[in-house]
Amino acid sequence: MSLERIQARLTDLRGIDPASLSRVGMTAAVRRRMKALDVSDLEAYADRVEVDTLEFDRLVAAILVHETSFFRYPGSFELLAREGVARTKPNSTSVLRIACVACSTGEEPASAVMALVEAGVAPERIHVEASDVSARAIEYARRGVYRPRGVLRLPDAQRRRWFELDGEGYRLLPSVRERIRLSQANALAPSFGIGAGQFDAVFCRNLLIYLVPEARVKLLETLVRMLRPGGLLFVGHAEVAAARAMGLTMEAPPEAFACRRVAQPTPLPAPKPAPTLPRRRPPPRPAPAVRPVVQDALARASRLADAGDLERARRVLQEAIEQGPASADHYHLLALVESACGDDDACEAALRRALYTDPQHDPSLMQLALLHDARGERGRARRLREKAARVKGDGDDA
Repeated sequence: MSLERIQARLTDLRGIDPASLSRVGMTAAVRRRMKALDVSDLEAYADRVEVDTLEFDRLVAAILVHETSFFRYPGSFELLAREGVARTKPNSTSVLRIACVACSTGEEPASAVMALVEAGVAPERIHVEASDVSARAIEYARRGVYRPRGVLRLPDAQRRRWFELDGEGYRLLPSVRERIRLSQANALAPSFGIGAGQFDAVFCRNLLIYLVPEARVKLLETLVRMLRPGGLLFVGHAEVAAARAMGLTMEAPPEAFACRRVAQPTPLPAPKPAPTLPRRRPPPRPAPAVRPVVQDALARASRLADAGDLERARRVLQEAIEQGPASADHYHLLALVESACGDDDACEAALRRALYTDPQHDPSLMQLALLHDARGERGRARRLREKAARVKGDGDDA
């Protein structure tokens, strides 16, 4: 039960959905932290996590490994640059304010500054607020020295302009670092979200996907409040539908994964707890045996979608589905790609196929609920969330 105790604390304090985490990955993270503390008993470590807030934060950072790199999702920074130029006309004195939530080790806010300056925005008119729950990540970002592997992927001219050699790494120049204010902060804390209505753009990548519905709605409401009217929210490819469900509109190009606040959105109601009445349901259909080549296609398509190459991701998935047999995960990822491209009909069709393949596929149930929320179909969305909660409950009892 010790791992379940830790999972419950993750949900209670950070809104993290245990179902969004790989059990193998979570167990590995727990074991790494136990080894670092020279603790051999899992029960004893669970006890410590309940009373040691610093260790709890370290565990969260170990579990939620946010992959980051300079200019990840290039379409996002191209859109940001165009937006920055439009909002900082030469005869204006306005300052472009950007927030980077869950910024990890700082590559994202640095990329925002570099993209804007390269587009012609004066450095003194750029202000970036960047935060992360991990004190270690923030300290790394403040130091500003990055491993060669990440920096060497940049074009030579860009690398020479913004970095200088520092031992075996590359140091980000002060002209970038001084435009960024870094802080340790929990995005789900009641005090988070300073500067309501003050930001032209907010980045929050791949954090929403880890949260239970209540926490996801709460964080989205906070992020939207931070935006000025007309501001942009940049999310991950699997999170576009959630942003649109808050009343934001998708912005072109699709691979920017950006939604615009065009009006005061109507907050979503917190999902109601699922009924606990006993019920009978048919056993799930047996999952089809997935050929290795089809399973490999799922991993390749996921990498392509995460990199913003939506068209190639779609082709890989469609070819895998044609070769078959495809799993609910294939159709679900295809739905995410279609959603990121703004094609709601294709997204819904893929989700229906996923649920035909596996009627208890929780991610597809939740994604379909978000799609109905974005259409204003609150009743349908609520019923789907309740069904997803029942499915989780049944799985927990097994």
